Amino acid sequence: EATVAACPDAPVTKEQINTTLRNLRNSDAVDQAVDAMKALYEDINTNEKDKNRCEAAAKLIVELEGVGTIHAAMKDWNAQSKEFSELSTGSLVSITYLLQEATITLVRIGGIKTILSVAKKHDDDVVISHAVALFSNIAVTDDNETKEEVAVDACLDLVLETMKEWPDHLYIQGAGCAYFIRISTVNDIKTKLRKKGICLALGNVIDKFLDSDDDNVKNACKCAKKAHDMYSVK
Repeated sequence: EATVAACPDAPVTKEQINTTLRNLRNSDAVDQAVDAMKALYEDINTNEKDKNRCEAAAKLIVELEGVGTIHAAMKDWNAQSKEFSELSTGSLVSITYLLQEATITLVRIGGIKTILSVAKKHDDDVVISHAVALFSNIAVTDDNETKEEVAVDACLDLVLETMKEWPDHLYIQGAGCAYFIRISTVNDIKTKLRKKGICLALGNVIDKFLDSDDDNVKNACKCAKKAHDMYSVK
């Protein structure tokens, strides 16, 4: 499953975030970069108990231009450390989930291309599930141009192939279905995705999870049904 960390109890401070971002920028070895990224990750990953604290940390990261710092570090250290890629993509999932401003910044600085590169380099369920979730978060936007950017063939193929490769991975299936719902307004996207076999992929999700009594699984199945209805030929 995608990595999830509980937030510490102590309130996060601007000085703390600023120091961590500075450490990340100044890292000259992969171990230093991992340590700095781990500190950020622990500050902004959400949980139900203390979401307000995590959101405050995310706002500080955005205020201090931390999205750009994380993105630049991804390009520097992705090839050298899967752990760094897991932490950096996981951090961006949380930040973009909490703050639309972060999503806009990430897209503007070339984040979609970088996410695709990271997912290609580290084809494991943690990194690639974060990539799917990031595309889903980006697609929340009402900006048509941004939706089109995250609905290019490379993104579509990554999400579809990931759903096929990990059919039992609830996080991937749920994020993938949400992604397809959110990009459904892009011009000609339904025709393109039908040709790529989206209806079969979504049908497999429904069949896989239909009889479960678990609420999270039910929600994923409901999402898959909604997406399937959108893309089915009327």
